Amino acid sequence: MHLFSKPSRSWVAHLAWIPQYNFRRDFKFDFIAGITVAMMIVPQEISLANIMHVPPQYGLYTAALTPVLYALFGSSRVLSVANGAEVSLMVGAALQNIKTDKERVAVGIFLSFYIGLINLTLGCLQLGVIADFFSRPVMGGFLSGGGVLIMISQLGSWFQLTLPSTSYPLETVVNLCRQIRDCNTNSVIVGGVSIVVLSVMKYAKQHWIPAPKVSHLFESTRNIKCTRAGESLVSPTEEPDTPAQPPAWGFSLNDDDFVSLDEQAPAKPRTYSNKRRNVLLFLLRTCCDLGPLVVCLIGIVVGQFLGESEVKVIGHVPRGVPAPVLPWYGYATGIIQSVDFTTLTVHALSMALIVYMTSIAMTKRLALRDHSDVNSSQELIGLGMASALGAFFQVMPPTGGMSRTAVNMQVARTQLASIVTSLLVVLMLMVGMDALYFLPKASLAAVIIVAGFYLVEIHEATWLFHSKRDEFFVWLASFGATIGMGILPGLGVSILCSLVALMIQTKRPLVYALGRSRSSGAYVNTRENADAIVDADIVVVRVQGSLYFGNTDYAMQRILSLHHDQATAVVLDATYIHDMDATTLGGLEMLHMKLAQRGVHFAVANGQPRLANILQTSGVCAKLSLADVTSSVDATMARLRATVVAVAAGV
Repeated sequence: MHLFSKPSRSWVAHLAWIPQYNFRRDFKFDFIAGITVAMMIVPQEISLANIMHVPPQYGLYTAALTPVLYALFGSSRVLSVANGAEVSLMVGAALQNIKTDKERVAVGIFLSFYIGLINLTLGCLQLGVIADFFSRPVMGGFLSGGGVLIMISQLGSWFQLTLPSTSYPLETVVNLCRQIRDCNTNSVIVGGVSIVVLSVMKYAKQHWIPAPKVSHLFESTRNIKCTRAGESLVSPTEEPDTPAQPPAWGFSLNDDDFVSLDEQAPAKPRTYSNKRRNVLLFLLRTCCDLGPLVVCLIGIVVGQFLGESEVKVIGHVPRGVPAPVLPWYGYATGIIQSVDFTTLTVHALSMALIVYMTSIAMTKRLALRDHSDVNSSQELIGLGMASALGAFFQVMPPTGGMSRTAVNMQVARTQLASIVTSLLVVLMLMVGMDALYFLPKASLAAVIIVAGFYLVEIHEATWLFHSKRDEFFVWLASFGATIGMGILPGLGVSILCSLVALMIQTKRPLVYALGRSRSSGAYVNTRENADAIVDADIVVVRVQGSLYFGNTDYAMQRILSLHHDQATAVVLDATYIHDMDATTLGGLEMLHMKLAQRGVHFAVANGQPRLANILQTSGVCAKLSLADVTSSVDATMARLRATVVAVAAGV
């Protein structure tokens, strides 16, 4: 039962799910995912508002609007967009020194609009490839360091202490130790118990509770199969019109599962005839996913029992949907006084980068798992529209959320799940805000501390240490800089680490002598093929990779070192050289001069058209022993031998 006719314009291709929507087949899955994410997102958004130093309702405003906006403009069917821990930490760093809530809110709304414009512009210009220049270890180290900073930022709320703002995050830990005697015991216990409960629920879901597939809950009890958590599951009773789904890990994933969404070999399932068991397992795993909601509900009961004089609670939260505003109202009315526009621009650019990189990393990984495509430029447009348009309704800067997206991945069929989530959050804003009055701030701090802990990629660091030791040190430098210097300086150092890592990787290109293989006749590396035929009078050298100012000197020195006294010529095989900059062109001229001083000829062979054009237009070809740089190695060697003979004969 399809609901709409198909769109004809390519620019709305990401809305293809609307005309293809089958209500009977898809809605039950989207509805379950929407309800589940809504129950997850409410406590998360209230907690993240605390990180951003804005009143709780602004987190819920973001959750109410941005999922719908992204569903209309983004390309991923599962990405759940609202406030995220990493970006919220950066927003909090930008707002922490502003004294009034009024100004902090105005700056936060303007940042959302500014970030949206940046990402929207990058998307329209198709500049999503910018993110490709940041390596996995660099961003992993930065985000892991951000996880530690998120935990540190919540220590004051957990211990109910007023800790002074500092430029260096580790000073917060020192200040906590100095004031530890003044902490509120009730707050410490509430936060500590909440952390334990959340941790146990995450562990239970991962290790103790088998994972039924959601589609089997809507089937007959015959032939329903259930696997342990982590195993794949198949069923012979799928609906005929249900599209093929990739192997499932169960109802939803925890953060560790989400980070390692790799295909696994199907295990032989165990069969159960009792559908009640599958429903029970489903409910247990759902309960584990809703750990933050469970902790907050328990916290409200405890807060009401103790009273607000014994433990700090969030207090009154205004009900109702946000009124529309102009995102720049803070400047128009003079509310924004503490932050200059240049500083905001730096913050907006850094946040726009992190918003895109964290979101696109999730969507690309899930697209691979889901056998679908992700348009990077459309993702920028979707994220930009969600942020910029949402700013007109007082949202804070949004990004993709890991745990929420994992739920959508396992359950939702279309973007309608995000729309269901938004509608339920709006309902909460309308009728449920009074229930939050006695929610302890320590409970919210616990939710964020656990979320921050799971951002630290310990397994990634261990894997890098054992398999790629050099990249492990890059990860460690980025991680240490972020913890030691703060989120924004840490991002700058991480970018620098990415550039340094790139330079180190390209600083020493592979340069080796060639010989002719006895079996195939092709030119091969003499170090790897000891029986290769090597000509005594001509040294053939190959360089793998493009040459530029950073590695030219090393490459030229290596070529000189491969020359021996018996050789009368050197041939550079340029098969794998695709480009040269001005420094390299000058280095080739210098190499030719040094070899000429030894009475040795120098030529280039197998030059690709682009490289040949560069060498010709720069005049380098005319200075070499042979002007032709596109001939094969054999042809070049023959011409060089003829040249040597002619010179010897005095011709």
